[in-house]
This record gives sequence, structure tokens and C-alpha cells, in this order.
Amino acid sequence: METQTVKLSSAKDKSVKGWIIVMACFMSNFLIFGIHNCFGLISEQLKSELSQSDGQNVVAKISFVGSLSIGMTFLMSPVAGILIDLVGAKKTAMLGGMMAVSGMVTSAYALNKIEILFLTYGILFGGGASLVYSPAVVVLGHYFDRYLGLVNGILATGSSVATVVLPFILEPLFSSLGLAQTFQVTAGMLFILVLCSLFYDIPKSEESKPIFNREVWKNRRYIIWVIGIPISMLGYFVPYTHLVAFSRQIAPDSDAKLLMTCIGFMSGIGRLIFGKMADHPKVNRLLLQQIAMVFMGLSMMCMSFAASFSWLIVTSLSLGLFDGCFICLFGTLAFDICGPHGATQGIGFLLGLKAIPVMIGPPIAGHIYSALNNSYVTAFLVAGIPSLFGAAILTFAHIKKEQQFDLEQPKSWNIGIPSLGTIDDVKKPSSEFPVILKSVVRTASTVPRSLVRTLSNPFPKIHDS
Repeated sequence: METQTVKLSSAKDKSVKGWIIVMACFMSNFLIFGIHNCFGLISEQLKSELSQSDGQNVVAKISFVGSLSIGMTFLMSPVAGILIDLVGAKKTAMLGGMMAVSGMVTSAYALNKIEILFLTYGILFGGGASLVYSPAVVVLGHYFDRYLGLVNGILATGSSVATVVLPFILEPLFSSLGLAQTFQVTAGMLFILVLCSLFYDIPKSEESKPIFNREVWKNRRYIIWVIGIPISMLGYFVPYTHLVAFSRQIAPDSDAKLLMTCIGFMSGIGRLIFGKMADHPKVNRLLLQQIAMVFMGLSMMCMSFAASFSWLIVTSLSLGLFDGCFICLFGTLAFDICGPHGATQGIGFLLGLKAIPVMIGPPIAGHIYSALNNSYVTAFLVAGIPSLFGAAILTFAHIKKEQQFDLEQPKSWNIGIPSLGTIDDVKKPSSEFPVILKSVVRTASTVPRSLVRTLSNPFPKIHDS
């Protein structure tokens, strides 16, 4: 049995098609989260477009456009998981790619009305991105076993590379073409998502699943995981939304986009290093993600103490490194905790639950900024707390695992009589009860009759002599 499993795993890991899919997933992640992570640059262009028409509320409204977009990317993930099981990963991703292109094209014609951007950029582009991202995360587990951590690291590196590269593409486009035409060019780039979706094949035998998989919600470790991770995401996108503006308060003449480059570069390195590390059999992947969450929270909190641009660079490098570790483990942990048959909807439910904290986190930071005399210090200090709290919650997943292991210890009792079976026997059909009863009778018949008489009359009458 074990030999066959090893051969199957080796065949999956050596599949040429599998590595082609890795590159397609990489490109999908590059475009989706590269654009999300560069929203700080897009928001500055939107401010100049909308400042005259929306007055003082423009900052909060623009923040909500970006938050709604990334929130929809996660909120639609449960729907994406169900669609993958119903129609397949390829058709789901293709639909998502077309939605994302449509959302970006229509956004180019709605720059003077931010309420329309809520629909086009926030819901249409964000929802389409979700239908592309979820298949990309899930499909790799059906082609890789031994290198699953590594290929998930490569997938996750796509957004990091984009965070480094896209600012140097977008800023010249903003200067030469303006925001509207830049959105049109970006829509052309997003059409690559439709082409990438052509490679997202999952074997049909593995796609035949119930519409709603309830089994994942019977898994205690999964429940703890989907509680801790969304809580930690409350402050996750605060740096991506507000760090550029924060840096210009500290060092007005600095190159603010360098900070996003630092985060993206180190995140890419972290995803490759920790993704490969996660493939080691002795590495506890859940614990590794907890450690990353702790250092991410501390890095964000340390940003609030920045007195110079160089300090922001150091904290951005630290945040990026552990962000890479945090992100690259999602797909792998979904297969670890839920198994291959529950991973699709397991990761979908998790991403969906992340949507609300992701959407409300940056606006909360914006309100803190406005309430405290336009200062980001407290906003970044508060942003790091949820990550620490979420890491603490995941500790219970280890405790539950140990308790379950204890219950699986040998369950028969050797006390000098025939075994009456195990705890699991109690759950078996009642047809086995006569067998157990006969065992009890045989045991009783071996007891000496004298002992029986003694037990039946432990206090015999004493005759006087």
C-alpha cells in the first residue's frame, strides 16, 4: 500500500502539465494581487480625479473602493468553491477572468462618479478576481504531493513580483496616459487571466462532489483555523492602503513606492523559502503560519514608531518576509486539514470569512487617522494587534489535535480476562452484541464455583461450638 502511494505521488510531482499549471497560477496571482497591492498608487490618482466633486469624504470613499475590491475577492470564494465542484475549475476561472476585464474597462469610464466605482471596480473586478484566484489555489493540490509547499510558494510569489514590478509600470502610464487609459491598458493585461484558465484542469473523478460539503465543518481544527485567520486579517491590508501616505508624512521627499517594492520583494523571497521549508516532513505548517502572524503584527506595530524613512524600509522588509510565509501556507494547510476532497470548499469558506475584516480594516484605520489629527501612528499600532490575537487563537488547534490523538490510543483493557473489544466496537451494529455477550459468559464460567459461593454469601453464619 505504501509503495503504491509513493509511486503515485512521484508521478504527480513529475507531471509536465502540472508545472505548466504552476506558471499559469503564478501569472493569475501576479495580476490579481499585484493590482490589489498597488491600490495605494491608484488611490492617489483617484484623489486628484474626485477631490473637487466629493470634498472631504473622498479619502474614506476611495479607501472603501479598494477595500470592497479585495473584500469581494475573498467574499466570493465560497461561491467559487461550489462552482469548481459543479462546473470545474477551468470554466469558473474563465468566467472570473471575463468579469475582471469587464470591471476594469467600465471603471475607466466611471472615474467622475465614485458610487459607480463601487460597482465596477469593487464588485465586478473584485468578484471576478475571486473566481480566478480560488481555482488557482485549489488546482495545484491535484497535481502535486511532495512539492505542494514549494509550488504554493511559487504561486504566492506572483503577487510579490507584481508588487515590485507594477509600480514601475503604472506610474509612467499615469503620467503619460492618465488614469482612465491606464485602466484600459490594465484591462488588456487582465485578459491573460482568461488564457491562464484554459490550463486549470481537475480530473472529473475528483470533481464529483456534493454542492455543499458539510464535512469540513465537523473538523475541529478547521473551525479554529477559520476563526483565527479572519481575525488576523483585520489589519492586514492597512499597510497596502495607507503606508504610501504615511511615509510622505514622515519623509515628504522620499520615494514612497520603494516601500511597496520592499514588501513585495521580501514577500516573494519568504514565499519561496518557507514554501520549500513547509515540504519538510518534520515541519509543523500550522505552527509556522502562527509564527509568521506574530512577526507580521509586530512589524506593523513597529511602523508606528518610525521617525525616518529608513525605519519604514526595515519594517517593510520584515513585514514582507513574514507575509510571504503567511500567504504561501494557505493552500497547503487546506489540504492538510481538510484533505483533498474537502480542500476546495475548505479554502473557499476560509477566504470568504476573510472578506469582512479585509474590507473594514483600512477604513477603520482611515477613521483613526482622521480622528487623531491626521496621524497614522495609532492606526498602524492598532493594525498589528489582530494578527497577534489571531495567532493566539490558532494555539487551540494544536490542543484539539493532541486531545484527538489521546482518544485514539489503544482502547482494549488487558486485566486477565478476554477483551470485550474497543471503544469503536460500541459504535458498530448491534449484530455484534451477541459475540460480546458470549465472551462475557465464557469469562464468568471460568471462575471457580467456590469463589462464586463466597461472593454470593460473603458473611456466612458462624455456628457456636
